[in-house]
Amino acid sequence: MLKKILKHLIIFSCAIKVIGLFFVCNLPTAYAKFDQKRLYITNIAIPTGMAAIRAHFEGTSIKKAIIQSIFGGYIMQESMKRAAKIEEKNALYAWETKLMFNLGASLCESAGYEDFTFKMDIGPVWIINKGNDIKIKYGINGIIAPLLHLSECSKFDYKQSLKYGTLVFEKKQKKNGNLYGSNALAYSTANTFVTNHNGNHSGHELIHTYQYRRNCLYPIQIGDYWPEFTTKYFKEDKWVDDTGWFLNWSLQCGWASWRNKNKDYDIPLEQEAYYMERYRKKWEP
Repeated sequence: MLKKILKHLIIFSCAIKVIGLFFVCNLPTAYAKFDQKRLYITNIAIPTGMAAIRAHFEGTSIKKAIIQSIFGGYIMQESMKRAAKIEEKNALYAWETKLMFNLGASLCESAGYEDFTFKMDIGPVWIINKGNDIKIKYGINGIIAPLLHLSECSKFDYKQSLKYGTLVFEKKQKKNGNLYGSNALAYSTANTFVTNHNGNHSGHELIHTYQYRRNCLYPIQIGDYWPEFTTKYFKEDKWVDDTGWFLNWSLQCGWASWRNKNKDYDIPLEQEAYYMERYRKKWEP
C-alpha cells in the first residue's frame, strides 16, 4: 500500500513539474491567446510525458509508451476539432467523434503498461474492455452531475442525449438568450451539459465533456492519495474514480478568482473550447 502511494506521489510530483513549467513559461500570454502550440502541449506533450514516467516505473519500453501516447494524444486533439462543429452534423458523426476521443484517451492512459485497456464514458456509465473482459462501472462525477442538473429543474433531453452519447439536459431561454437560472447560453458539469431545446452551443459544451475524460488520464483523482476512497467507499469493482475533473476545474477557478479573471472565459478549459470553436471553419474537410 505504501509503495503504491509513494509511486503515485512521485508520478504526480513529476507531472506537476511538467505542467508547472508550462504555466510559468506561458502565463503572460496563456490566457490572452490559446494557440496551436498550447493545443499540442495540452493534448500530446503532457500525456506523453506522463506515459514516459509511467513506463519508467512499470519497467516497460519508454519508446513504445511515447509513440503510443503521441498517437493517442493526436487522436484526442483531432476529435476535439470535430466536436467543435458537431451541432451541424448527425448522430453517426457525433458517435464516431466520441469513439475516436475515447480511443485516443485509452491509448494515452494505457501507454507505459503491458496491456491495453479501452475505457469509454456514456453519461454515468463507463464501459471498460481489457482483453476479452468487458466491465460496466459507474463514474462518481458521472452520477453526481445529472443529479445536480435535475435538482435545478433541468429537463432531460433524450434526443440530444442519444445523438451525443452522454446525458444532455435542456432549459428555457431568457430574452437575452441565457438559460433560466444561469448567466450562460449553455453550461456543463463533468460529462453532462445543459442547453436549450435546439441544442445551441452543444459543440462547445461537448468539448468540455471530452476534457472531463482527458482529466481521467492523470493521477490526480481522490483515490490516488486517499486509498480508502476507492477501497471502502467507492470500490473499484463498481466505480470509476473520475474526480480529477472536479479538482482541475476547481484549481483553475481558484486561479481565476485570485487573478481577477473570468472563470467562464479565461481559464484554460474555457480557452481551449473557445479556440476550437473560433477556428472550426479552418478544419472543415
